[in-house]
Amino acid sequence: MDCCSGLRGNLHIHHVLGGPHRIDASWNLVRLCVEAHEWMHSHPKAGRVLCWHILDSRKAFEPVTIRERWGQCPLAYIERVLPEIAEDWVRELGERLLERHA
Repeated sequence: MDCCSGLRGNLHIHHVLGGPHRIDASWNLVRLCVEAHEWMHSHPKAGRVLCWHILDSRKAFEPVTIRERWGQCPLAYIERVLPEIAEDWVRELGERLLERHA
């Protein structure tokens, strides 16, 4: 699932798990338009929740494996940051992930 895959033109590659824990695997890459890529980087907490949603939709959501690579349980992260996220749609995605993996 690429959020902007229907667009033609300049698409960026975004690592779902980035930074020092970046994993160069196909399940960890998503194509984004420039605007979406900038949003992900300017809203790191909301972007991280959205990234966990992308991984889950790809059936790549393996908390034990991801925790080993990322150093933190994704569900604990989502639970902690949800109150700080301004975007309702991102909070709803996070709440659904928590319910699904409870």
